[in-house]
Order: sequence, then structure tokens, then C-alpha cells
Amino acid sequence: MAYLNYWEVLGLEPTTDKGEIKKAYAKQAKKFHPEDHPEQFKQLQAAYKSALAYAKNQPSLNAQRQFQKELDSFHQNEQVESNIIKQPTPTADSNTEQKEKTVKSGIDNVSVNVSFGKNKNKVMSGLGDTAITQEEKKKKIVIESTDVKNKTKKENEQQYLLNKIEKILSLNCDLYTLDTFLSNERVLTFLSDYRFKIEVQNLIIKKINDMKPSAINYLVNISEFLGLSIVKEVIEKHKKKQKVRMFGSIALFIIIVIGISSIGTIHNKAQKQAEEEKQQEIRDVINKESQKNTQEKISKQNQEQEDEVRDTIREMYKQYLHGVQIVKEGDGYLIYDEQQQLISSTTYTGINYTTSSYLVLIDNEMVYVLNCETKTLLSDVYRASNIIKVTTETGPYQCAVLTTQDGRFILLDPSGNQIEIDASFGCDDTSELIHLENGVITSIE
Repeated sequence: MAYLNYWEVLGLEPTTDKGEIKKAYAKQAKKFHPEDHPEQFKQLQAAYKSALAYAKNQPSLNAQRQFQKELDSFHQNEQVESNIIKQPTPTADSNTEQKEKTVKSGIDNVSVNVSFGKNKNKVMSGLGDTAITQEEKKKKIVIESTDVKNKTKKENEQQYLLNKIEKILSLNCDLYTLDTFLSNERVLTFLSDYRFKIEVQNLIIKKINDMKPSAINYLVNISEFLGLSIVKEVIEKHKKKQKVRMFGSIALFIIIVIGISSIGTIHNKAQKQAEEEKQQEIRDVINKESQKNTQEKISKQNQEQEDEVRDTIREMYKQYLHGVQIVKEGDGYLIYDEQQQLISSTTYTGINYTTSSYLVLIDNEMVYVLNCETKTLLSDVYRASNIIKVTTETGPYQCAVLTTQDGRFILLDPSGNQIEIDASFGCDDTSELIHLENGVITSIE
């Protein structure tokens, strides 16, 4: 029998689209119900599995085209050789031999006339029958010669295919290499020849151990489809061996683990303690490193949040700064004017913003006030500051309450006036709101 390409069974051109393959399978499955057409359905299933394996690995068609191109070239060469008829050149010996045959034939005729006389017609009739028999023999020889030539041509082509298959298998044993020749029309045609099928299977079997799992699975499906029973049987044995090897490896691993555990049990207490101490040291190092990394990460996140908050606040109070620029420098801040000139060489540890032209600068335990409009520091130095909400006739403001060196509280109002807060108001660090009318403090909350 001539084997069909599995794409032909599905009625589909070669594709890697699994959706198209499934549609084609469903369409063909309606024609071949497993109860009515068991063999055709089995063949359809095998073709479906082979096509899916092809699509899953998405092989290139270049190898198949190259393989077919080389086969076409081989056929053309064979055809040219079969059309060349070599004409023998007449020689002196051949002419002499032909003359001898003619003379001999004449002598035979004379002999017949002389020897048989009246029985000449019967004798000549017998000679006619002999001539017919010789003609049939010639035809038979021509037919046999043609059969021999065809057989030789077929054997040559089969051997050529086998050589090509052996060559491509020696280069690569993946799925698409197998599919390159097992889906070729000439190979499928010759698989009906028992000897050729055996040779193909032998070539495949030699490379079983070099094949990847995807190629093995492909062979399982295609072997059933093409009737490669020997390959299928070898693959089953190969898989069984792999399972045995796998179980053997697992068993060996278990034995090794048990052996190591047994060796561990014979260690003395001192060795165990030393190992535990070593492990503890490692854990401590790891924990310290982990804590360090965590702290650095938290510190970085906090710094990023602080920078974000600082930028937000700076943007909010930008209109009150009058071009003054606050630059983060290490753990402190430097103050520059709009020409990038330092207003003060001091690196301040903190900044308090107000909704006025005054900026509170903190240097550890000393507090300074900067007039952003004039870019100058006020002469007084304070020991503490607190930003508090102040309500006036024109609206609410964020103003600074400054603590003098002798413990008095001074309100720096939105206009820059320094208003001393009477002790009777009970102002302290917890105060949140000051009511101011016409420059006079009326109440503190």
C-alpha cells in the first residue's frame, strides 16, 4: 500500500495554526465514525496527533523544500540517463559475422531443398513456427530487460533516499527533521516496499537515544500512522528503559540520602555543636545583612518621602520665598538667592515656612529669621520656634511663635512685626491658634 501524508488525511495544507487543524479534524471525524469506519478513524486520529505535534514545535519548511528539491534533481538525472541510447558502431568483425549468418542461412535453405524435396512445405512451415517462437522470446527478453531496468532505477532511488535520510539524521534528530522525510511523497510511496521500510526504521532506531522528547512523541504518533511497527516497539522499550533509569536514579538518590543521614548520626556531640554554632554564625551574618538592607531600604523610602514632602511644601510657599532657594546638603540645608549666591554660610538643620516673607532657620538649638525680600537675617537669635495659625481681618496665616533666650514668646505677624505675647494668655508649645485684631492679640487657643 502507498501511505498518505497526514496532511492529506486531514484534507489540509501544512500549517502551524492549531485552530485550523482542529477544524479539519472535526470535519473529517464526521465522515469516519469510529463504529462504521474504525481503521479510517484510527488513521485520522494518528494524523491529527502528528499535525498537532508539528504545530506545537513550529518547524521550518525550508528543510522539506530542500529535501524535495534534491529528489527532483535526482529524478531529472535518472530520466536523462534512461533517454540516452547508445548506438553500437559497426566494425569489421560484426560485418563478417553478419555475412557468415547470411551464407549459413542460404546453405540451410539449399539443404532443405536438396534433402526434403517434396516435404519442403512442411519443413518450411516448421521453420516459420520456430521464427515466431524466437520473436516471442525476443519480446520476453525486452520486457524482462525493461523490468530489470525499472527495478534497478527503483532500487537506485530508494538507496538515494536512504542515504539522504541517514545524512540529515546525522546532522539533527529533532521533530522537524523527522517530519522532513516522513511526510515526503516519494518516501511515503516507497514505504509500501518491505525492504525499504525496514531500512528506514533501522536508520531511525539508530538515532533514538539522541532524540528529544518532542521528537519521540512525534514518532509514536507517526509510527502508528505509517505502520512503522518496529520503531513503535523500540520506542516503547526505550521509554521503559528511561523509566527504569529514572527509578534507578531515584533509588540511588534515596540510598545516598540515607547514607549521608547515617554518616551524620555517627558524628559526636562536639562536632554537631560546632556545626550548629557555625550555622548560627552564618544566620547571624545573614540576619544582620538583611536588617541592614531593610534599614537602608526604609531609610531610602523615608528620604524619598521627605524629599517629596519638602518639594511639595516648597512649591506651596514658593510665592513667599521671593527667589530664595533651599538646597539639601548632606543632613542640612544651604540658603541661596536667585543668583545662586549663599545668603548664609551656615548649614541649617531645619526649616520652618510661614505665609509671609519670613523664613525660620534652625541651627541645632539656635533659631534665626530670614527676611526673604531683603535676603537678610534678623539680628535677634532665638532658642526655639513654633508655627501656629493666626487669624486676622484679612484672613488666616501661618506665623512663627519664637521663644527668646530668656523664655518670652514673640509672635512674628504676617507683616514682620514682633508682638510679645502676654503671659496671661498661657501660650506654650501646645498652642494652635492665635486671634489677632488690629495688631493686638485677643485670644490664644
